[in-house]
Amino acid sequence: MALSYTIGKEEVGLNIVTNGTSSLSQTDLEKVIRFQIPLGIRDTIQKFDLRNPKLYRKIVEDSDYFHGGGLPWNSVRELVRPLDLA
Repeated sequence: MALSYTIGKEEVGLNIVTNGTSSLSQTDLEKVIRFQIPLGIRDTIQKFDLRNPKLYRKIVEDSDYFHGGGLPWNSVRELVRPLDLA
């Protein structure tokens, strides 16, 4: 899943790729994510600890902020409750 923010815009861009593995439509998946996960900029800053200077030191040391496994946005975590689709 990818999120994109534009300064001054309230709407967060979502890109969810399931490679055909989801029983939900793209629209329904986006609705679930938007309902269950706070996506505001303040929420994102808090969730990923973006005010922590040690985080930026780690980014510089790793020189890889897109794939570094130790960075909070690259780790797998359960953000939403499992859906009961039955």
